[in-house]
Amino acid sequence: MNFSRWPEYGPAGQGQLLMDAAERIRGASMPPSRYLQLHPEARLSDQEKAHLIATLERESARVLPPAQPSR
Repeated sequence: MNFSRWPEYGPAGQGQLLMDAAERIRGASMPPSRYLQLHPEARLSDQEKAHLIATLERESARVLPPAQPSR
């Protein structure tokens, strides 16, 4: 995810990137363990992770275009 290119992703891409970020945090692959070894202060508590995931999911729902009914 490159925030300097954020507008280029469009709403669907932005929503997907936000959901991907939430899933990576949920799956404990973010932040990477090698980063945490160098920056132990970056370790998030379970409460911080839950809040961040909820925020990412809420923002994803906000930016995603509404689903079109199937015909």
